[in-house]
Amino acid sequence: RNLTGIIDMPERLRPFVSDYEMRNLFEVAFLEPEQVGWFHSDFRYVADFFVQMRLTGDYRPAEDGAIRHVDETLKLLSVLTGDRRFEEVLGILPKTGGVGMCEVLDKVENRGIEKGIKQGFDEGIKRGIAQGIEQGADKVRAVMALRMIQAGEPDGKIAEYTGLSVSQVKEMRNQVVPGSGS
Repeated sequence: RNLTGIIDMPERLRPFVSDYEMRNLFEVAFLEPEQVGWFHSDFRYVADFFVQMRLTGDYRPAEDGAIRHVDETLKLLSVLTGDRRFEEVLGILPKTGGVGMCEVLDKVENRGIEKGIKQGFDEGIKRGIAQGIEQGADKVRAVMALRMIQAGEPDGKIAEYTGLSVSQVKEMRNQVVPGSGS
């Protein structure tokens, strides 16, 4: 591999670009799982993540080991994956030393659960308010219709003013004054 072989550029610019040979270039996601063990720095967590995602579409962190450079590792994962959740948990994790990837993913998952609960609660409140308003409006229409019935107004006029159907008004009239109807 060489630099001009992996960069898409106009032909007219090629004479101005040094064509470096890429000898030690790894496609991290295409490493074998055993090769991930070659890395002894925090980069092994990044490599392990991409290898597992390529092979299984899922990530299950190893139980052993701890990320020494938490801030840098999670920011790198965030940038490479486009998943901002890795950065979002930084505020609730220690910046250096002793944090396992399982703990990181637990925090990410818990934040997602918390957000889901809050969104569900907020949506429930909105629906409850809307339902309460609708029930209140129904009650106002019913009270208005009953008063108009008691005042002797015709069913059509009551329906027009309250938004009820004529059959609903007739049913209410029969409940208030059995055997009547206009």
